[in-house]
This record gives sequence, C-alpha cells and structure tokens, in this order.
Amino acid sequence: MKIPDQKSALDQTARKKGSHALDTDVGYVAEYYRDRADTYDLHVGSQGYCGPIVVAELAGAVQTAYLAKER
Repeated sequence: MKIPDQKSALDQTARKKGSHALDTDVGYVAEYYRDRADTYDLHVGSQGYCGPIVVAELAGAVQTAYLAKER
C-alpha cells in the first residue's frame, strides 16, 4: 500500500470514530462537519456513489422527451 493510501485509510478510520462520538454539543457537531466538508466529495466519489448524477440524467431525458412532444 502506498503512503497516501495509508494516510487516507487512517483519516477515514479517524472520521468514522469521530462520527460515532457525536453528541448534542452543537459546537462539536458543527466543527466535525466543517472539517469533513473539504473531503466529502472526494470521499463519496471514491466509493462510487453516483445517485445524484443518475437522477439528473434521468430528469434531463424525461424533460427532453416531454418537451419534444406537441402539447
């Protein structure tokens, strides 16, 4: 395993542990998600999550098909 991958894996493990420790302290929760926001898209993308893309493409196809017909 390469060093960047190891660091990434360690960061991911730390985030998981951090998310399990969330409580009702608003400041702590805000800080946790603020820190996580920088890498959210990268993290979600690395897991192959593409739900919003599929929905957007489907909506575009439906819109195109609907608008192409005479009303």
